[in-house]
Amino acid sequence: MDFHPSERPSKDDFFEFERFDKGYHAEDICCVICGAPSFIVEEEIRDKNLERYKWFVPQAIRAENYQYEDIMTAWYGVASLPNHDFPLEVLGIDDIEIDEIHYGERLSKLEPKRYAKHSSKLVHDLCMEYPYVTVHSECLDMMRRLVDYRQALLKAGVSVGSKHPTTLSQLYEVFEQRITRGCLYNYPLGLNGSFTPRRVVEPHYYYFRDVDIFWDVAWAWGEKKVYEYEMAPSPIPGLTREILSYLQPLPSLQSHSRLFLELEALPTELQDMIYNDLHPFINPQQICNRSLPSMVWRDLLFNRQILPWLWDLDISALQSRPATSDMADVPTFEAENTWDWEHLVRTLAQVEVFEPGHPLEHAPLRLRNRRRIWRLLEEAEDKDIREWVDASAWRFEEG
Repeated sequence: MDFHPSERPSKDDFFEFERFDKGYHAEDICCVICGAPSFIVEEEIRDKNLERYKWFVPQAIRAENYQYEDIMTAWYGVASLPNHDFPLEVLGIDDIEIDEIHYGERLSKLEPKRYAKHSSKLVHDLCMEYPYVTVHSECLDMMRRLVDYRQALLKAGVSVGSKHPTTLSQLYEVFEQRITRGCLYNYPLGLNGSFTPRRVVEPHYYYFRDVDIFWDVAWAWGEKKVYEYEMAPSPIPGLTREILSYLQPLPSLQSHSRLFLELEALPTELQDMIYNDLHPFINPQQICNRSLPSMVWRDLLFNRQILPWLWDLDISALQSRPATSDMADVPTFEAENTWDWEHLVRTLAQVEVFEPGHPLEHAPLRLRNRRRIWRLLEEAEDKDIREWVDASAWRFEEG
């Protein structure tokens, strides 16, 4: 793995860790959105006090008043009440119980734990009708941003796909299905037969490059293969400067196309409607068609109107010049007819642009991890657990 200059690991970042607990007790509870640990069980790991682990603080979410139409629809995996938009209940670490690991400070005072009993705030509980699921606050923030983005598209008359969740409670339903539906098909509960699975099934194995990271119930603490996924997706220091470093000069000036001239003559309202048709801008053709002026692509990017996973770009950076040049006559990034913004946006819109073998494979790990997590949220669909269960049945049967 090549490291970005801003993220080169220190000698203490990689280490050997031998876990004495085996089986269920060796499993690390993980965020249902990104698959990385949401709580550090081992005291030896906590005592290292590494910066990259500081975001591993669990929150628990559950949709309020969420319910299926009746018990039969729940059993056969039929969707719950259509188009639901229930409030999302969010609990902090002091309000939740993690089986045999953590009992929240507030719960210990309000609901004293007794032998063989759990609080009502137990997370990932298959015996609970609508269980709490754990998330990182950073991942929950991205979940909210995706919902806001899709809601804005719907208001503009843009389709986001019938199976894609458009509310927080619909996204919760996807996670709830991934926890509870497996047992309805007589497959193991979670990954290890537990009634409180700590890593929840995700149909794409969380896009971990090494699939064994998904199948192993214990996180590979200290190993290089998980280092990228341990990086918090926000904030990303120097994000805008990094994105601008990918920008290329605009090719030699060409005459504007007829479509461009006609578009420029349209009222602003009609232009906005045309720009809305770009969404969702995912894996577009990488060949620039030059139908829109380069400045439009720049404005769409920096005004958060395209590529919503780059919500924190600093528009004031456009007044600067390329960091690699000391020449005073080099134009700033806001100069017209100078920079190829269309090429930049089309490149960033490629889902695997940061993966090995792709144009921006050497991007900062925080940025790569953010794009992975956004992809997981973006591709989550109602009942997507069904296809995974069917495809994975052989593994369980042979085991």
